[in-house]
Amino acid sequence: MHSSRILAGADRAPPTARGLPIGSLTSQWFANMVLDRVDHLVCERLRVPAYLRYIDDFALFADDHATLHRAHAAIASYLRDELGLALKARATRLAPSRDGLPFLGFLLFPHTVRLRPENSRRFAWRLRFLRWQARAGRIDGERFRRGVASVVAHMQHGDTLRLRRAMFAAEVDA
Repeated sequence: MHSSRILAGADRAPPTARGLPIGSLTSQWFANMVLDRVDHLVCERLRVPAYLRYIDDFALFADDHATLHRAHAAIASYLRDELGLALKARATRLAPSRDGLPFLGFLLFPHTVRLRPENSRRFAWRLRFLRWQARAGRIDGERFRRGVASVVAHMQHGDTLRLRRAMFAAEVDA
């Protein structure tokens, strides 16, 4: 009964849409349920040295190209043959980690995690907009605090202390 109600929520999508709406908790749940099989493939059979996945984004790390190319081919085959899915060609990247890996709004490097420049600009704009809304009386202090806390919480996942200090110094000076 519960699953039928969850799936019925997808009826609000346009008739030509495929899959579940992005942002839907059901899409995240189904991605985790289906891709759990890929997790087992990578960790137990392929034994890639380092692997991470968040919903349908994942990254593999190894010291040699051959390991990554074999893993990429095996994952693509498994997704196609076992799950009827395909990797997005434009989202697939095989490159040295020193070049940085774009992942979940950050650039991952071997010894640091940086916020992607476009996200830095977007967060700076968001802070300016929140400040304007608060001054114009469009939002109350609690909503302003929650908005700022949201930006800071996301940024804290990276090595962004200097960036956050600079952003808030700019806000105080403005």
